[in-house]
Amino acid sequence: MKELKDPIKIFLHEFKKDLFFIPPIGTLVGGLLLAQFEFKKIGISKESSWTDALFESFISHEVFVFFALIFLVSSCIKSYLNSKGKTWNWLNKFVSHFEIRLMQLSSTIILFSIGLSIFALLTEFFTNYVGGIKFCKSLSALNVVILLCSIGVSYILHLIHFAKNSFLSGSLSLGFLCLLAYYSIVL
Repeated sequence: MKELKDPIKIFLHEFKKDLFFIPPIGTLVGGLLLAQFEFKKIGISKESSWTDALFESFISHEVFVFFALIFLVSSCIKSYLNSKGKTWNWLNKFVSHFEIRLMQLSSTIILFSIGLSIFALLTEFFTNYVGGIKFCKSLSALNVVILLCSIGVSYILHLIHFAKNSFLSGSLSLGFLCLLAYYSIVL
């Protein structure tokens, strides 16, 4: 299970770095969203607002999926080329760098969601707003999916890379690329 330690170590390193920085931003955005909601209720604010855009920017699933796909494709190409005996140092560095970026993005989304959840719980506890616990459960489920996806993708690609059989490594990489191409065309 040596392959699984690297993605988890990378994620935990990024998580610890941002632990005291990102959750307060999530809490602040939660406060701004609540204020914007109140302004909409009394007719001061319009339907769309910059607080909604700020919230959507921090919890961007499209960016996460885009990063994961770039990581998958570049890792598969790297593994396939390595299985054929060709090594491109820049590609190896790119894949390592992108794995760290994927874990940073995952960590940021999760920590922002934690800050937002804290605000939702405090709001429900101290005011008459209802739904903070349900909101926290939904964000927790999203966080678990993001964590499992980022570590899972990295783990699978580590398994492909460390496969002793070059034919197996190349075949898995090529199959994975074909599957990605199919889904990108269909979706």
